[in-house]
Amino acid sequence: MKTLTTSIVLILAVAGMAVGAEKETKHRTVVTTVNGMVCSFCAQGIEKHFKKDPSVAKVYVNLGKKAVVLEEKSGKKIADESIKKAVTNAGFKVVRIERPTKTFDEVVKAVKAKKS
Repeated sequence: MKTLTTSIVLILAVAGMAVGAEKETKHRTVVTTVNGMVCSFCAQGIEKHFKKDPSVAKVYVNLGKKAVVLEEKSGKKIADESIKKAVTNAGFKVVRIERPTKTFDEVVKAVKAKKS
């Protein structure tokens, strides 16, 4: 009986680690509100920068909504400070950085639908 209990505990522990590992490698979405973007050239510059970032899988910039939406690559994380530095160095101001639980596509759809 003791061996069976030990085996069950071990199986549950391994299953728990697998679930935890899955959460860590899941794509995460980052939404940054940016002030100062006034033209499509501004938006393109920010998009171009983040497309080069090895931690970023997808980028969406919406000039009218002042939003930069990023999807982190699996197993990677882009730090808030890196986002702030890139945006600030491009001449813009970060107002807010959020990490919603929604997917990149869900967030982009919500940003597009949001009233200015």
